Amino acid sequence: MGMSTVKFDRQEKLDELISRIYLDTKIKITKKDLLELIFDITSENYNLILQELIKSTSRVISSINVDEMLEFVQDFGPGSENLSESINNIVYNWDEKLVFLSIVISLLLL
Repeated sequence: MGMSTVKFDRQEKLDELISRIYLDTKIKITKKDLLELIFDITSENYNLILQELIKSTSRVISSINVDEMLEFVQDFGPGSENLSESINNIVYNWDEKLVFLSIVISLLLL
């Protein structure tokens, strides 16, 4: 298998973990072997990875300044309060028309 070099900002924590493992078990493990073990364990816990990613993303979003977000809001003028209702009517009525049309075509093909 190919190897790659990755810049890793947590070298100190990795060294501490290797030291703790040695102190607790007297097992010497290389950084490479430990990182591969960590990768194997976490790849088996995919949902945990997703949860952590979602948490970190939500922290970033919640830290955005509300005023900055409001800059993107647009007023579509009078009657725009019913805009979502109009969109729903268009979308759902279109779905009803497609269902009706597919039934008609099915009947014609019989």
